[in-house]
Amino acid sequence: MSRKHKAVSDISFTSSNEFHAVSIQTDELSEFPQVPVPVEDNFDHFEYDATVENEQQFLYQLALFYLKLQGKYLLPVSTIQNIISEFEECHETSQSMLFKRLSRKMEILGVSPAIVSEIKAEIYSYDMFTNCNNGPLRSAAKRSTFYHKYFAYCNSVEVFIGFDRLQKKRTYQYVPITQSIACLYQHYASHFKFFNCATCTNRSDTLHDVYDGNVFKENSIFSDTKSVSIILYQDAFEVVTPLGSAKKKHKMVGVYYTLANFDVEKRSNIDHMQLVLLCPEHDWRNFSINIVFERLIHDLKVSEKDGIAVNGELIKGSLLCICGDNLGSHMIGGYVESFSAHYFCRYCEISRTDMQLNARACPRNIIRYNSSVNLVGESESFKGIKRGSPFNTLQFYHVASPGLPPCLGHDLFEGVVSYDMVLIIRYLLQAKWFTLEQLNHRISSWPYAGVDKLDIPAPFISNSEKLGGHAVQNWVFLRLFSLIVGNFVKDPFDRVWQMYLNLKSIVEILTSASLSVDQIAFVNVCIEEYLFDRQKLFPDKPLKPKHHFLLHYPELTIAFGPLIHLWTMRFESKHTYFKRCARQLHNYKHLAKTLAGRHQMLQAYYTSGSLFRKSLIYQKRSPLHRSIYNEQIQQVLDKDNLFDNNTEVCLSAIFKNTEYKVGCCLVISGDEAIELNIGKIELILVKDGGLFFIVLDSLYKFVSELGVYQQDSCSTNYTCVSVLSLKCHMPVPVYEIRNSNFVTLKSWHN
Repeated sequence: MSRKHKAVSDISFTSSNEFHAVSIQTDELSEFPQVPVPVEDNFDHFEYDATVENEQQFLYQLALFYLKLQGKYLLPVSTIQNIISEFEECHETSQSMLFKRLSRKMEILGVSPAIVSEIKAEIYSYDMFTNCNNGPLRSAAKRSTFYHKYFAYCNSVEVFIGFDRLQKKRTYQYVPITQSIACLYQHYASHFKFFNCATCTNRSDTLHDVYDGNVFKENSIFSDTKSVSIILYQDAFEVVTPLGSAKKKHKMVGVYYTLANFDVEKRSNIDHMQLVLLCPEHDWRNFSINIVFERLIHDLKVSEKDGIAVNGELIKGSLLCICGDNLGSHMIGGYVESFSAHYFCRYCEISRTDMQLNARACPRNIIRYNSSVNLVGESESFKGIKRGSPFNTLQFYHVASPGLPPCLGHDLFEGVVSYDMVLIIRYLLQAKWFTLEQLNHRISSWPYAGVDKLDIPAPFISNSEKLGGHAVQNWVFLRLFSLIVGNFVKDPFDRVWQMYLNLKSIVEILTSASLSVDQIAFVNVCIEEYLFDRQKLFPDKPLKPKHHFLLHYPELTIAFGPLIHLWTMRFESKHTYFKRCARQLHNYKHLAKTLAGRHQMLQAYYTSGSLFRKSLIYQKRSPLHRSIYNEQIQQVLDKDNLFDNNTEVCLSAIFKNTEYKVGCCLVISGDEAIELNIGKIELILVKDGGLFFIVLDSLYKFVSELGVYQQDSCSTNYTCVSVLSLKCHMPVPVYEIRNSNFVTLKSWHN
C-alpha cells in the first residue's frame, strides 16, 4: 500500500461502544494524527473471531484505501465495486489453493478429516479481507456511511438561493466553516499556533508573516490566546475547456480558506486548504452576493461571538483578510468592477482626473468607506463604491480596514512585469543591442538550472503587448534577463536599462519572505522612482491601474506582513482538483454537488490520514563514516560534534517543503547590496533531528551593471552550517557564463 497505509500500531481498544484514539505510526514522510475509530460497533451485526485490535486495524486501513480511490484518484463508485469484486475472486482462488495444499499436508501428517475441516473453518472465519468486504464495506452506500461516521468527514450542504427566470430551483454547495475548523483542530491541534497582540507588538522591526502586520495586531479578537485567523480566498474558474458554446456554462466560483495559525510552509501545501463554497458563476452574478454569502457570514458571526467548541475548548475566530484577484476583490468589497472607471483603486480615492497614477490620494478607511456607501443613493456609485460589502456586518472585519490584500502574481508578474518588460525589450531592440532572433535563441537554449527548469520563460513575441508566459514564467524571465543578454549590454547606465534593474530589485524585495522596516522604506523609494521613470521614458504608454496598485505595496506590507505569503497562486492550484474531477467523472448534472462531495471525501482521507508532512524528511540515509573523508572535513565534523555514532548521511533532504541535494548552492550570509557568501553542499547530515550541511564556501560580489552576483573567489575551506542558520532557505541556481559563475536572487532575506 501507499505511504498513507503502512502498518498501524499502538491501537487502544476497549469493549465499550465508544470512540477511542488511534495512534498511527507511518514512515517518515507523514504524520498521522489521532483518529477516532469505532470500537465494537455492530457493523450490521458483523463479527470477527479475530482479536478486536486486529480487526479494527485492518478495517480502518482497508476503508482508508477505498476512500483514497474515490476521493484522491476519483474512481467512480461502480469502478471501485468492480475492483473489490475482482480482488475478491482472486482472493477466493488463492484461499482455495491454500486450503487444498493445507489439506494434503495434514493428510500426510495423519490429521483426521474432522480436525482439518475445523481448522479450515477457523481460518476462513479469520479472513478479514472477505469479512470486511462482505460486511461494513460491502457496497457503495455502506462504505459512504462508514466514511461519514468514522472518518474526519465534513459533509457539504445544499443551500437554496432562489429561482431563475425559468423558475428552476438554484442552489450552491456550502461546507460549514465552523465544523471544518473544529475538525482540523480536533485532529491537528499541535499544528495550531496562537498569538496575541501583546506578543506581536513586542517583536523586532522585521515582518515575518501576517501576524506581524497591523491588520492582525490591531484586531482585538486576536488578542485572545485561543483565536483562529481565517484567510479566505475566492475566485471564478472554468472546470472544462472554455471554448465554443460551452464557454462559461460550467464556470464555478470557489471559496477556500486557510488559517494564519498554521506555519507558512504548511499554508503553502494545497492539501490542507479547505473548501467553503462552490457556486455556479451565473448564479453568483444573477443573485446578490449577500444571499450567496449569508450562511458563511452567519457562521463567522457565531465564531466571533460564541466561539467554536472542540475537545472541551472554546475557540473564537474571525476573518483576517479575503484574498483574490482584483476583479473578485472589488466584487467582494462592493467597489466598481471596471478598472477604466473614474475611481478604480480600493486603497485610495484617486481618480482619473488626478491622472498621475504614480501619485497617492486620500487613503480609504472604514469611516470614509461607510460615508461613501451612505452617499451612493440612486447613483450607480460614489467614489468607486457601489454598495456595502456583506462582510462588513462582521464585528471584527471590514474590507476597508484594509481587508482585501493585493496579489503579487496578478499585479506584478501578470501586470507590471508583463507589460513593462515588453516596452524595455522593444527599446533595446530598436537600440540594436540585440536582435529578436538572438533573444529568442538565448531564451530557448539557456541552461536553466534548479527550480528555474520548472518554469522556462516563453519566447518573446514582438507584436504582443505583454509577455507570453504565466506569472512564474515571467518572474523567471525577469530574474534571468540580465544574464541572458549580459554580453549585449552596450551602456549599463542607459536609463531604460537602469529602469529594468530597478524593477528587478523591487521584485526581489517585495517577494521576500521577511522584510525589515528599513527595507520597506527603501522599496517605497524604488517604486516611486520606477513609476516616475516609466512615465517619463514611455510617455505614449499610459500607466495602468496595476502600476498605481504597486504604489500601495509598502503600506500594504506594513498592514499584512510580507505579501508573498498572501499571493493567490497556491490557492489557484486548488482549482486543478475540481477540473480533473469534472473531466474524469463526466457528470455535469448538479456539478457543484458532485465536485463538493468528492472534495470532502479527499479532505476526509487527508485529515484521517496525513494532512501535514514532517518538517524534516530524509531518505537513502546511511551511518556517517568519517574516515572516508579528507582531513579538513573530519576537522569540521569534530568541531561540530558530528560523529559516527550520532550522525547519518543522506543524498537529499526536504526541510519545510524545500528540497536540498548534494551539489546545491546556498546563501550562507552576506549583504545583498555588496556581497554574498555562497556554499556548495558537499555533505548532508542529520543529527538528533537537526539538518546540517558541509559546504565549500565561495564569495560572490554584486555586479551593479547586471543586478546579479559574480563569483569573486573560491575557498578551499569547508564549514558546517545548520539549515536554521541559513540566510536564504531556498537553494540558488548557479550559472556558468564565459568561465565565470553567476547567481541572481529570487528575493532578499533577513
